Amino acid sequence: MNLFTPSDSDSYQILPSAIKAAKQFSDNVPHNRDLGMLVESLGDSSAIMRLPYRDLLIGDSERGWVYSSVLYSLADATSGMAVFCALNELTSIATLDLRIDYLRPTLAGHDLIAHAICYRLARQVAFTRCTLRLEGSNEVCAIATGTFYCGKRTGTHTISTIED
Repeated sequence: MNLFTPSDSDSYQILPSAIKAAKQFSDNVPHNRDLGMLVESLGDSSAIMRLPYRDLLIGDSERGWVYSSVLYSLADATSGMAVFCALNELTSIATLDLRIDYLRPTLAGHDLIAHAICYRLARQVAFTRCTLRLEGSNEVCAIATGTFYCGKRTGTHTISTIED
């Protein structure tokens, strides 16, 4: 597997209850919800999220470019989701550092797709990589690397959903 691009052999199957719990978490983060972020799929230590295009995401109307902060927010949310998948436990996490390299302008009119992996999970810190691209394009718009603090873990809890 390439660390920056998902391959066909990647496994994005995790228990349906985990997907539901992750979606509930993402839907309850006000900033994620306001931007319209959607969880597409989850794996053992990876996540794919989508940000549907809307005109309010345009930061440079003359050139038709999306705000760079939108890419940052999507990379942060997707990377955090990958950490939750690696932990397989709902615990507190916090972004310690997120560095993003903007490789090319992100043109308006297309959904944004983010793919993140948690490639190392230490006792209290998780390390992630995330790529962002426009839907339908294999060209990467931005690459983010992050570190996340992981709160106290019991090792006995697994992700579960809040039942209605």
